[in-house]
Amino acid sequence: MDSYLLLLSEAEAVLLAGVSAVLLGFLLLALSPRWRVRNGKRWAGVVFALLLGGVGAGLVCGQKGLAAAFGVLAGLWALGGLLRLSGSVNLFRRVGLALGQHHVQAVVLILLGFATLLGWDRWQDSRVNDLSDTEIEAAGDKPPPMKPLDTPALTDRGNPVLLRVLIDPNQADFSAEAEKKFITNTGLLLRTIRTAPPSMESNCHGWVFTAGRHWILGEDVQRILDDNGYEVVTAPRVGDLIVYRDAVSQKALHTGVVSTVTPDGKVLVESKWGKMGCYLHLPEDQSYSMSWQFYRSPRKGHLLKNLPAQPPPANVPAPGKLVG
Repeated sequence: MDSYLLLLSEAEAVLLAGVSAVLLGFLLLALSPRWRVRNGKRWAGVVFALLLGGVGAGLVCGQKGLAAAFGVLAGLWALGGLLRLSGSVNLFRRVGLALGQHHVQAVVLILLGFATLLGWDRWQDSRVNDLSDTEIEAAGDKPPPMKPLDTPALTDRGNPVLLRVLIDPNQADFSAEAEKKFITNTGLLLRTIRTAPPSMESNCHGWVFTAGRHWILGEDVQRILDDNGYEVVTAPRVGDLIVYRDAVSQKALHTGVVSTVTPDGKVLVESKWGKMGCYLHLPEDQSYSMSWQFYRSPRKGHLLKNLPAQPPPANVPAPGKLVG
């Protein structure tokens, strides 16, 4: 994860292509004809080699979007070089003569770059719209048909927290195929590590506060934080809580647990994504919110009191316990 390029999503690769095209266009405009005669061929070869190297790196790392972005740029650079040859003017006549002009190529690159950037957001939206309602809800906290337990869990101050379980225990789990499509179409496939398969036993809050046995609604999270002595921290440690909130209403949308803090300060979080599985990820690599805070409590662990006596689900690891 030290190399950001290896973690580029397809959308980010398109963004990189657009920015690079604009920069190459302005670079061509900045080069005088005299400079081109002396150094143009040498620098053209260097840039072309770098672009082809980017294609190879993208393919080796399995980043089709990154490889395509560099491939387009390499193709544009090669086409520009061919059109600057004297033979291309005769071959393409007026069209070739126009495209062979240095400033025309620069303008084309700039236009293509800006067109790519302008279409980037629309392209992202179109990918998200490919998801069905079921898949969009997969990462959310909207529960399947549930029933509350007669006996609630308790915070450290004795306030009740309603626990919910499936009405039909034989209800099929959320499909792995739908989970994979959601992760792929949101650009998170190569930015996450799944630590457990999909499970309907709990949502993210239930995974943290009940060891994956029950569902807990987001409206109860703040009460748990207040009653169990959690305080906001800016330097998270392993075992700390992370809470994602709606930027406007401040409602708790998602919770997870800090799994790792690297020597250079990078934080890895483990959390359960709604009906989907558990994932190890950077704080920003999720589909809930870009607004989050870390919390720490002097108490041991995050489990609520008065939980029903039963073992946790076999396929849902407790927070911080990775599975092979």
